[in-house]
Amino acid sequence: LIFAFVHGFFFAGSLLFQNLIFANYFGRDSFGAIRGVVTPFQTFSNAMGPLAASLVFDATGSYDQILIAWILLLPLLAVAVALAKPAYL
Repeated sequence: LIFAFVHGFFFAGSLLFQNLIFANYFGRDSFGAIRGVVTPFQTFSNAMGPLAASLVFDATGSYDQILIAWILLLPLLAVAVALAKPAYL
């Protein structure tokens, strides 16, 4: 039950903040167009994550390497988002 609450809270928060970031970065007038461009790439990435994890597990017998790679990638992406300047389209 605790896991469900924590997971739901952070998952819903990530959806909310992603939409806020898009609206603030690109403007509300372009929101639909930007979401339309981003969604296929996001869907593809969401599908490839488990595939990448399974390939690493099959090759090494452990998820450690892929989890470490993702853990190291997240702060880099957070910095990139924080440093991004709004685009005025």
